[in-house]
Formats: sequence, structure tokens, C-alpha cells
Amino acid sequence: MSKHKTQKLLFVYYKLFKPGGVTRVLISLVNELVAAGYDVTILIMIDDFNTAFELDKRVKLIHINTFAHWGFQKINVNLNRYFPKLPYKNNIKNYVYDFGQWEMFSKWLKQNHHDYDVIISAWYKLSSQIALNKKIASKTIAWEHANFQVGGKLWNATLRKYYKNLKAVVCLNSPSLAHYKSINPNSFLIPNLIGMPFENYPKENLKNKQNTLIYIGRLDDDKNVQETIEILSLTDIKDFKFKIIGDGPSRNNLEKQIQNLPNIANKVEFLGSKKLSEIYDELSNSKVFLFTSKTECLPTVLIEANLTGNALISYNCKYGPSDIVNSENGFLVPFGDKNSFSKNLQFLIDNPDQLADLNVKSFTSSKKWNKTEIINSWTRNFNFLEEDIDEAKKAGFLGKNILGTGFDLEIYVQRGAGAYICGEETALLESLEGKRGNPRLKPPFPAVKGLWERPTVVNNVETIAAVVPIINITGAEYAKIGVGRSTGTKLISACGNINKPGVYEIDMTISVEEFIYSEEYCGGIPNGKKLKACIPGGSSVPILPANLLLKTINGEPRLMNYESLADGGFATGTMMGSGGFEVLDEDQCVVEHTMTLARFYNHESCGQCTPCREGTGWMYKILKKIDAGKGTLADIDLLWDIQRKIEGNTICPLGDAAAWPVAAAIRHFRDEFEWHVNNPELCLTQNYGLANYADPIPVVAGN
Repeated sequence: MSKHKTQKLLFVYYKLFKPGGVTRVLISLVNELVAAGYDVTILIMIDDFNTAFELDKRVKLIHINTFAHWGFQKINVNLNRYFPKLPYKNNIKNYVYDFGQWEMFSKWLKQNHHDYDVIISAWYKLSSQIALNKKIASKTIAWEHANFQVGGKLWNATLRKYYKNLKAVVCLNSPSLAHYKSINPNSFLIPNLIGMPFENYPKENLKNKQNTLIYIGRLDDDKNVQETIEILSLTDIKDFKFKIIGDGPSRNNLEKQIQNLPNIANKVEFLGSKKLSEIYDELSNSKVFLFTSKTECLPTVLIEANLTGNALISYNCKYGPSDIVNSENGFLVPFGDKNSFSKNLQFLIDNPDQLADLNVKSFTSSKKWNKTEIINSWTRNFNFLEEDIDEAKKAGFLGKNILGTGFDLEIYVQRGAGAYICGEETALLESLEGKRGNPRLKPPFPAVKGLWERPTVVNNVETIAAVVPIINITGAEYAKIGVGRSTGTKLISACGNINKPGVYEIDMTISVEEFIYSEEYCGGIPNGKKLKACIPGGSSVPILPANLLLKTINGEPRLMNYESLADGGFATGTMMGSGGFEVLDEDQCVVEHTMTLARFYNHESCGQCTPCREGTGWMYKILKKIDAGKGTLADIDLLWDIQRKIEGNTICPLGDAAAWPVAAAIRHFRDEFEWHVNNPELCLTQNYGLANYADPIPVVAGN
């Protein structure tokens, strides 16, 4: 079975009924993807499925009626009724709609995103919303149709930075690619898919072209057609006609402009809006496409003109024409240089043989816009790992009889739904078998009875990644990296209140202090804030206050390795765990942070074991109560008692993982919990700040 057949794709946009633009290229792409075997759904933000373009019947359509939101119905309607002259009324209405749409879209996504393997957002506002939810963002591609400068203070200056959380960003021109790569390295330039009928333009039709100049697009100030007309008035266009296809607010002024230019008045035709088939016919017959737009992203009409063998003359505006127009198909003119534009046009009109040659060259060079390459570029974004596996097979590194050794190895990719519990090896095996991801009782262990009751070895990606350097430099040399039993390198995913969040591969001889404060790694804490605490190994490991994080209880520098972080046991130490390193500065609230972790573990518990199923929810409710200023001192003791009864009493370690953060938070920050209880109103408006750390609670048996 093809690897594409079962992939479910969700495209999100705000409407389909607008002819042209994003709607057209979106529908062209989804039609091709459905034909390639993908299961495609389109979600729009309005209950109008009408479209000017033919949509494959296999594409599913669903909608959220965002105009039914109370904000739009109550606020926007009444603004029009009672405050028709209110300053900035339209801006207010736009923000009311945006946040109503935000609320409805976010709720829908949280409930339904599990049903899709990849989400493609075709509107920057929707992409910005999704980027704030790391779980959903990790499988979302932002498809940026506008240039990278759009969005203003909210959508650009404030929210665009969260694109770093997205699976990928697809943009349409080189400047945008450079910008998005600075935010998310998985950014790609993929042109819009033009498709039929333009791709089927026959070369032999080039000889039938007529002496026609042409422009296609909206007639407004930004498209700057008035300047195209000025250029024509400076040029002797001889027997050439100039056809203008499109409509818009500037049309009346353009028609008046033409009337005042007698040398070209009878050579310009306004044809209005046309169907796609009619646009194709006009471009098939024309010889030169003229373009003087002020701003662009990737002008689709220039590509259409290229595919139909037109010579292109375009201003080099921001942004897009420079990715299309070159010496193979025409002339790229500095923006606003009407004389150069006119000179190039005059040359083509005066030299019909050179123009005919340029028409042929333009047609030949247009093959790079072929839909096959564009579809392949998209599917590579859906299937990063599968592409690498295919390359390895072609090179002989996978499959049967690898490199003639007689050794066989296959790699298969199975997508999960993102359940945390499936990080436990037997729950993962259950999920691979198509069952609910519940951990199994052990023994038997997977190495004896694993996947489909066959012996199975389960490794994580980091372990497998270490195989390459071990083979390349030998195990003995690899073991020389690091110190003690902490040999080799370790991947640390650093986040929180640090200047340089990211994934760092470290030699496990560096100190925690160096890792946090050196420019090579985290770059210190922003705004000169002080270090309050850190969770150094993932959400399940004990939190440590700054005084125990940077030095052990014996006063020795604590190192970024397994032994040093564990020094002192859970009383004064922690664990390296998975390497999820989260830094908290002086402004962070440990109670709220612990509540967030408890909520997560309650949500991710499979529910199979009573202590975990009931205890995680109980801890979350108590922590929520304390955080809201409604807790008692007895609640703190109750929390301590609950976590003790969860730890060690479940089939898998998720119960332990839920208990340890609560225990460590109370152990090291009990004073902060008590402050919340004793200051119920104050804790709602400010955080405790840097704690006078409580002495560690004596370690008791079994805890």
C-alpha cells in the first residue's frame, strides 16, 4: 500500500467563495493531493461552501460559523446600529471578530486535531493561533500567502515568533524564506500550484500569438496599473493592443486616464473580470505581460503568463517578481523606473524576431512551475522521515542484503496520536497493535514477549542516534566523552526563562551553572532576573531551588550528568531524566507551575490503575484550590499524603512521574504553599517571588 494512502490532511482557511487568490491555489493543491491518495478535509470559518472553482468530490468540507459568535452578534451589530461614526469602529469590529473566531477555532481544534496527521493553515491569523499550542503546532504547516511583513503589532510583532513551534513554514518568495528560516529552520519556498489548463499550453501555439500586451489582476492603487498606462504613453506600441483583465476601485480613474492620452486611447481595452478558461485564452494569444505592482508575494499571473510563453516585463517590487522574472523570460526593471520599462518594451516591439525568441525561451523556462515538482515539495513536508528512508533504500543501506552483507533490515513509520502514556514501552507496543495504549504487567518483558508476542527491543530515538558515532569512532573512544558513568553526549532541550532556548548536545562534564549562564548554551536569564528554580530532566523529575541546583548539599558544583544531578537523592538532588531542562526565574509561581504539571498528568493518565487515575485528579483539584487562594494548611499535608500513596503503587511509572513533582515542590517550597494559604487575596495578584527556601523535609521510608 502506498505510504500516502492513509495520511489525513486538514487544510484550514476562512472562506472559499472568493474567486482567485488563495482559494484558487488551495483548491488546486487539495485536488492534486486527493488524486495522489491523501484523505483531505477543508475547514473554513464561515458557513458558505460556494466556490468559483471545481473541487474534487472526495474532499470533505466542514465549517465553523464564526459569525455566530456572541461578540460579532452583540458587539459588532450594535456598533453599527448605535455608534455609526465611532472613531476606529472598523478596527474594533475586526478585533472583536478575530477574537471570537480565535475562541471558536481553538475549541474546535482541541476537540478534533487528533483526527488528522498534518494540518495546513492557509491564513496567517489561524497559523498564529495554532503556533501557541505546541502539541497541535508540531503537526501544523503554516502556508504563508502574504509577504512576511503583514500582520501588524499583534499578528506579526507579537505572535509571529511562535512560528518556531510549527512543523514547518511554506512561503512563496526568497525574502520571506530568509525571514521565516530565522524563526523556524523547517521553512521552505514552494511556489503556488498553477495546474490546468496553463500547464497544457502546447508549444506549437506560440506561432499563433497576436500583437497583444496584457495585464491581469485587480484594479486598485497597489497594483499600480496607472503607471503601466503612463509607460505605454511613453512608448510607440505601433499596432499592438493592450488588454486589461480585472476589476476594482481604480477602474473609473484608469478609464479617464486613457481618455486623456490620445496616442493610446484606441489601443487599450478593459475586458473586466473573466473566467479562468477565458484568461487562459487571452494569455495564449498575447505576447508581452506588463506588471508594475507596488507590492506582491508571488504573483500567480506572472507564472501563468510564463507558462503560456509570454515575455514578462515587471517592476522589481517587494516581493515576488524577482523569483519569477529573469533574462530567460523577460526584463526585471528597478521599481519606479518608467524609462527603463518603456525602453525594454520598445525594444521588443521594434524587434519581432527577438520577441518571438523570447516567447519560446519563456515557455521553455516555465517548466520549473510544473505541478509534479510542486506536489513533491509538499509531500516531502508531510513525510520527512519516509523520504529519508527512501533515500537510504536507494543507497542500499536498508532492505534486503544490505551492501552485499546478507543482512536484512526494514524501517516502517507508524504514526501515533501523541499520547504521553505511549512513552512507556509496553503501552507503545499495545498502541502499535491497534489497541488502547495501556501499559502491560511485567514480566513478561518485551525482550521475551513484545510486539505481537514476539521478542522485541524498544529503544528511543536518542539511543539510536548514538549508534552512528559509536560505529564511526568505536565504543571505547565514544566512552571517553563525558565523565564517570555519564559517557558520550546528551541532548538537552532547554526552555523557560532563558535567553537562548533550544536543543543542545552537551559533553556531560560541564556544570549546571555554565549551561544556564554561558553564551554557548542558554545565555543566562532575561532582564537580569535571578534564578529561582529548575526542572532539569523533564516534567516528572524533582524541581530544585537555585541553592541546590548550582551546588550539591556538600557545596560541590553540580554537573550536567546523571550522577551529579542525582547527588543527594530526592532530598537534595533530582534526575537528568529525558533532558527536558526548564528554568524558572524569580517571578514564577511554584504553586501554579506544580498545578499545571498535575493537570497534565491527570489528563495523560490511562486510568488503568486506581492510585494514578484517582490520585492525579485529586492532586490537581487541591493544587487548583491553593493557587486560587482557597486552600488550607491541611491541604498541603493532604497533598503530601496523596503523592506518597501514588508512588510505587501503579503498573507503570506514570504514577511516580505525577507524584515526584508534587513531593519536590512541597519539600523545597513549602513556605510558598503556606504563603498562598495565608495570603488568599494577595496571591491572586502577585507571585511569592524568591523564596527563603525551607529546609528539606527529612526523607522517610518509601518516599
